[in-house]
Amino acid sequence: MKFHTDINKENSKNYYGWVLALFGNLVIAVTTISSFQGTGFFLKAFEEQKNWSRTMISGASAFARAESALLGPIEGFLLEKFGVRRIMVIGNFIAAFGFVLMAYTDSIIQLFFAQKNMAADFLGIEFIHYTRHFSKKSVELGKDYPRKLDHDGLNVLTPGIEIYVDQEVKIMNDFFKHIRWTFGHYLDSMNSKSGYLHFGPRFSYTIDEQFQTMFGLGPTFYFRESWNRFEGYEDDGFFQESSSFMKGYQYKFLAGGDIDFHYIYSEELQIVWSVIPGLPDVINHATGIRLKW
Repeated sequence: MKFHTDINKENSKNYYGWVLALFGNLVIAVTTISSFQGTGFFLKAFEEQKNWSRTMISGASAFARAESALLGPIEGFLLEKFGVRRIMVIGNFIAAFGFVLMAYTDSIIQLFFAQKNMAADFLGIEFIHYTRHFSKKSVELGKDYPRKLDHDGLNVLTPGIEIYVDQEVKIMNDFFKHIRWTFGHYLDSMNSKSGYLHFGPRFSYTIDEQFQTMFGLGPTFYFRESWNRFEGYEDDGFFQESSSFMKGYQYKFLAGGDIDFHYIYSEELQIVWSVIPGLPDVINHATGIRLKW
């Protein structure tokens, strides 16, 4: 269907704004049935299987509505800053994750936070400290790296922090054990502010009672202050850069992940060393702790 009309004329027969309003109301109706009113479908099951009161279950839904009201101004700012399409894509991923969490809810506290996609079984805090480059292309500015450990800049100190939460799911005989949300922020080889957002499954393998490995892969958004400001840098188009989205930054959507090595100090505490593949032909290293939530 094509609309040959001036969208600014509200008295036009095919005024485009009315089409947007129609489909907008349709989307709101569908999402209201599934998320706002959907909690009612779980009431009887939660009451019978978990012995939770209807008041407590309904309170989780009320908590979600109150939190949405508080976040409204922030969401409006993000929409205006980054555009509707990008925020909707990210929001759909978050909403889908929330519905997954609902399926694995075991306590009333988890139910409250699953309503807003905040449930977690483990919290990880790691310090990013070291980057290793493996190709000449990745060290094209190596001699200018301010924290290089060798003449060519193959080894560089890149201080930063990574924070993540793991939600336990236990699928495939405990091989697929968690879903992880990650945020990382650090200073890259050229001392530029960089970071990443990541979401994806985590697969684990237990070596013995005290050691285990965990690895995962999933959609990742990587960003850094633009290197185009540096003399000698040749932009090969691998990163995107826009004057309307994250101005002054280069960014890239891609599949990313990491490999973790855990020393199980106790049931509540693990010591972690992470190997994080970077961009391009780079590996970052981080160490920290993983706490049972």
